[in-house]
Amino acid sequence: MARLILYYHSRAPWDVPTDTVVYLDRHFLTEQDGAEDLSISRRPNAPCLLHRHDDWWLDNHATAHNAHVAVHTPGGHGRLVVPKRCSFQLGDGTTEVWAWDSRYRLRLVVSGSTYRPPATSQDGLRTQVGEPGADERVTELFRAAPIHRAVLAAHYRSYLIPGLEQPEPQGRAQTLRCMGHKTATQLDRALRETMHAIWREQGHGSELPVYLISQQLLTAVDLDLVPHVDCAHPRPHRGR
Repeated sequence: MARLILYYHSRAPWDVPTDTVVYLDRHFLTEQDGAEDLSISRRPNAPCLLHRHDDWWLDNHATAHNAHVAVHTPGGHGRLVVPKRCSFQLGDGTTEVWAWDSRYRLRLVVSGSTYRPPATSQDGLRTQVGEPGADERVTELFRAAPIHRAVLAAHYRSYLIPGLEQPEPQGRAQTLRCMGHKTATQLDRALRETMHAIWREQGHGSELPVYLISQQLLTAVDLDLVPHVDCAHPRPHRGR
């Protein structure tokens, strides 16, 4: 049976009993700070954590229009937005959850879960597993053409940084500004060759960022490879 320990800045660590539903509502998130945030709904019109079928789940069945919830995966590898009327099953490990807005962040530590998350595309469809040896081919491709990793990190920037909204690839023009490129030749080549390395075919554009991030072939650390020549994004930390 899965165990959940919840960490929140204004509360002591909490080993949550399996018969308890934790509503991420106005009372839980803001009462301890001395002033309730009136933009957050009260229970039961708020996202919640609850135990069912031997695992812990994050439910976003709230009726409020602004009940945004995002799960940030361990190691900063990416994030998954939990839409309204949807649930997220928590596997073993540490995840960070943002609820309502970026001020309200919880750390969840789960152990004993039976869940092993499949790779999924952003529209909820099962991501096709790569052909045998896909990860090794991508690793070799990035070693032979390191610019591929940099331009893909730029293109998929929103998947690699914290946030609450559904991530999407940057527009081509914005990616060119980040890289300082005049044409999209390098971006097109990186997309084409990386998809071929994984699936031996094209046509997997919506699955590509999810696959790369889920397999840790592209991580937030790779954002430091982006030069940000003509954009407003933070410059890389070369001292790492």
